Amino acid sequence: MLIHQLGVEVLDLQHEYRLADGRRFRSDFRWPSRRPAGEFDGRVTYRAGDARAGG
Repeated sequence: MLIHQLGVEVLDLQHEYRLADGRRFRSDFRWPSRRPAGEFDGRVTYRAGDARAGG
C-alpha cells in the first residue's frame, strides 16, 4: 500500500480506551507513537445506538 511505502506508521485499529469511571470505548484507528485517534463512521454508529436506546 502507498501509505506504507511512504513510511507512515502502521495504524492501531479498534483501540480500546478505558475512562477513570470504568466506561470503555473504541476508536476506529490511532497512531500509537503520536496518540491521535480517529473515527471513520462515528456519526452513523452513535445515531444507531441512540435509536436502539429509544432516544
